[in-house]
Amino acid sequence: MGQVVDRTEEQKRQTILTKSRQTVIIKIMALKGVKVSQLGLEKKERDEEGIYAKRATEAEKRGLDFQAYRPKGDTGYCVVSKGEYKGIRITKLLPQLKSLGLKYVSGHWQDVPGKGPVLFLNFSISGEEVAVPDQVQRILKMRFNDAVIWANFRYSDSEDPSKGQYRLDTINLAAPDSSPAAWQVVIPDDHPNTYRMDVI
Repeated sequence: MGQVVDRTEEQKRQTILTKSRQTVIIKIMALKGVKVSQLGLEKKERDEEGIYAKRATEAEKRGLDFQAYRPKGDTGYCVVSKGEYKGIRITKLLPQLKSLGLKYVSGHWQDVPGKGPVLFLNFSISGEEVAVPDQVQRILKMRFNDAVIWANFRYSDSEDPSKGQYRLDTINLAAPDSSPAAWQVVIPDDHPNTYRMDVI
């Protein structure tokens, strides 16, 4: 992540790992050469200021240092850091999500400042399962340059923290390409906080 995070802050954020995982969002960025408008996903507008303000408020409610990890600010715990694994395939990830009771319920894309078009694929324990568009399935079979995984707190009722908290994980994948795999090493998946991805 680039900066040292205070141990107390780390411990506060690690408590998210005790919460039930209700949603996983796979984000795919750095989509060079991919025509996102032809993927069969809706485009949504992004409100950076609104997202920042909401997360800052959440951090304050939970007594977190909002910018402990990065100037952008967040309320999550970084499970896998940028650069920790290079050359990733996620062919084992989708069956694992299904085994955890998470089904694909929606997807969209947004123009994100500094990242260009970003795909958001939503897997959840609730909602109606829908088919992943064929073009998106093709992208998911590609090799990715990098992966960063965050475990995030979300409130069941955003206005009332006493309504309970749950875990929403984001798996951020960057720079897909179709390079063949020379060899693969499986990241251990016997721990409930790890995901099945092959390092190439």
